[in-house]
Amino acid sequence: MRLKEFFFDRQVVLTAVDRARKRVLSKFGSFVRRTARQSIRKRKRASLPGQPPSGHGKQLLKTFIYFGYDPGNDSVVIGPEKLGGSSMGEAPEVLEYGGWGMRKNTRRRRRVVGAPGEIEIGRAGGRSTKPVTDCRGRMRQVTYARLRTSAQAAHANRLNEELYGPDYLKQPAARPFMVPAFNRERPKLDALWADSVK
Repeated sequence: MRLKEFFFDRQVVLTAVDRARKRVLSKFGSFVRRTARQSIRKRKRASLPGQPPSGHGKQLLKTFIYFGYDPGNDSVVIGPEKLGGSSMGEAPEVLEYGGWGMRKNTRRRRRVVGAPGEIEIGRAGGRSTKPVTDCRGRMRQVTYARLRTSAQAAHANRLNEELYGPDYLKQPAARPFMVPAFNRERPKLDALWADSVK
């Protein structure tokens, strides 16, 4: 007689374990999400490197942290959703892990004679004037024209830098919020597993 077959209904036990695993991992995901959200505090100043980021305005970063059970990998996925456009979408990852060295400023343009460029900032109206958002998030009225002299091109390059910043930008230091939340909640995982299979 084999005791394994006598006492152990394999499918019933496996189903119970799978159900418990999903419940435990989902609960753990909710704990990590809560801790990560609580670490992002609303304040006007930027947080110091190594600290969780500050929340500003609508606090999108804090709002869009989710978790979900991944049955394909039998795991829980916890983290922020991408926040929109190309530069904003990268913000959560850069905050968590920081940047290294310098990166090219994709908004900068090198103005040359014969091509269009900025000739004035601040005058409203006109077909060649349009609103743009500068590197500080301010809406500015910018007038453009074809650049006919090297002096005009040099002036346009100065205005372009005023609007969009330098050619290369320093990558920010890390301000992690997910890894510290995970590490803080990790000791609770053993307690969640205790008596979870029923």
